[in-house]
Amino acid sequence: MAVIETKADELMDLVRGKKKVSSTDAAKEIGVEESYVRKLALVLHKRDLIDINATAFALWLISKE
Repeated sequence: MAVIETKADELMDLVRGKKKVSSTDAAKEIGVEESYVRKLALVLHKRDLIDINATAFALWLISKE
């Protein structure tokens, strides 16, 4: 049986691996627009899977693990 990996899975793996990543860098790494990363980040944050830290210059995605 094949495993299907979504962009949300890729983003979670990236955040877990790096511990902290900007939405800009994450978008480049998983090959999507930054706006899409921000939407995914909000969903993951609402599900208590990651933390988010917004600054004047970046949105940081932070691993909870």
